[in-house]
Amino acid sequence: MPANRGDTVLTRAFSGRLARGLRNRLAEYLESIPTVLPYPVPSELLAPLRRAALSRHRVDMMPLFAGQGAPLLRHRQAKDVFDALVSEADAILRARE
Repeated sequence: MPANRGDTVLTRAFSGRLARGLRNRLAEYLESIPTVLPYPVPSELLAPLRRAALSRHRVDMMPLFAGQGAPLLRHRQAKDVFDALVSEADAILRARE
C-alpha cells in the first residue's frame, strides 16, 4: 500500500530543523512535547535511542526522515523493490528483441 500524506509529519523534533518524517510512535510522542530544542540538540539527544532502536529493529522508536515524495512510494519492502526492478528490466529487454 503506498504511503499517503497522513503517513508523514512535518516536525522540528527530530533535529531542530523542519523536516518531513514518517509518522511513528516516536514522532507522535515528540510532537506532544511543546518545546522544541534548537538544531542540532534533538538529534544528539536522540542518538542513543536511535542506536538502541536500530539494534532491536524498533522502527517505531527511531526518527525516520522522508522526502515530499513519500506518497509516491510503491514498495514497502526491499524484496518488492528488487522484484519490480527485475520484472521491469526484463520487460524492457524483451521489448527490444
